[in-house]
Amino acid sequence: MKKVFYIIVFVILVIILSINVFSLLDISIFGIRVYKVGSGSMEPYLKVNDVIIIKSSDDYNLQDVVTYKNNDEYITHRIVSINGAEIITKGDANNTNDESITKDKIVGKLICKFHLYSFICYVLYKPITWILIFVIGFFALFLGSDKNLEAE
Repeated sequence: MKKVFYIIVFVILVIILSINVFSLLDISIFGIRVYKVGSGSMEPYLKVNDVIIIKSSDDYNLQDVVTYKNNDEYITHRIVSINGAEIITKGDANNTNDESITKDKIVGKLICKFHLYSFICYVLYKPITWILIFVIGFFALFLGSDKNLEAE
């Protein structure tokens, strides 16, 4: 039972680490990129620390949620207007439209979002979480070593 627990924890940590590496290094695999939402401009649809998966495309429509590069930052907003080559986006929680962009600035459109990651980040940033992890880990290690001694 303990081995299964360790495997599950290991897999979760690998997934979290992979998401962070893919989002930080801006790696594209088959036109798919992974990003973490960095602001509340798309709330309630996307929350801070949500993980989003973006796929490159040539077909963008009104109401598509797209990620585009503006200078050195990535912005994920909804398309509110398309006028020829000019595309205007806006964050759901914002009061004003963004400056117009062209298709070549768009990295891709949203194909999937995960809210669980933002919850995990929220929980892991709480000091009480780390105290509980330490205490449970200590007792698991302490109680596990007693059972191993009895078996010998």
